[in-house]
Amino acid sequence: MKVILLRGASGSGKSTFAGKLTDSRIVSADQYHVRDNVYSWTQENVSAAHKWCYRNFYFALLDCVPQIVVDNTNLTLDRISPYYALACLFDYTVHVVDFFTNHENIHGVSQEIVEAKREELSTVILPLEWEITRYIILTDDCQNRVIGELNNE
Repeated sequence: MKVILLRGASGSGKSTFAGKLTDSRIVSADQYHVRDNVYSWTQENVSAAHKWCYRNFYFALLDCVPQIVVDNTNLTLDRISPYYALACLFDYTVHVVDFFTNHENIHGVSQEIVEAKREELSTVILPLEWEITRYIILTDDCQNRVIGELNNE
């Protein structure tokens, strides 16, 4: 059983990537902001969205879902560490996928903020003691190879 933690700025292709992974339950704070198939993000709901996402992740672990994808930016250790810790507690194998690609940003985030988040991704170092398989996505071709690997494990 495995957990796949996606990391990257808005518009880096994380959600598109997650949708291509077969037999996965995807949990995402973005899903909290969707009502009647319309994405409506507000700053006031960010904390509630992340709590909701983490709760859905926990329930997926309790349900012994074989493959869980966490589709959030996960740029900082305080965001990604709880997912890693809980996955380990439930004896899941953890994969981390870092996205350095640039796709259409449907979230309305300015290019300046996207660039700052991309820089943040490259400076936050994950703990060396974490037992993970790590993938770095630099191109769409690379993304397709990683999708193939994760789908065939």
